[in-house]
Amino acid sequence: QLLSVGDGKTLHKVVREMVGRLLSKQVQERFSLLGYRGKSRFKDTIMCKVVIGAIKSRTEGCSLDAVEKRLSRFLSGASDREGGRANRVKKTSSVPPTVSDDEGTASAGQ
Repeated sequence: QLLSVGDGKTLHKVVREMVGRLLSKQVQERFSLLGYRGKSRFKDTIMCKVVIGAIKSRTEGCSLDAVEKRLSRFLSGASDREGGRANRVKKTSSVPPTVSDDEGTASAGQ
């Protein structure tokens, strides 16, 4: 019943609603569909089979391949959600730029 709740009609919205309700960001970050980058393989879980079945029932006409691609893409973006991207950008932009030796000697000679 939890999986049938939501107003999403597109594959993108349905995946976001379902997986977002079922898995916390911390759990999403531990999985990739196929287990890439040292993560656990979500495709081998019972939860994946349930989610894919529910997604296909809500988005008639979507192929298994399309559902898996969207699910894979959604899981890969988990670290960017809930302020993750903003925090990462803030960290990189707070590092002061370094001046190379070439620039330092050019300005010293002028």
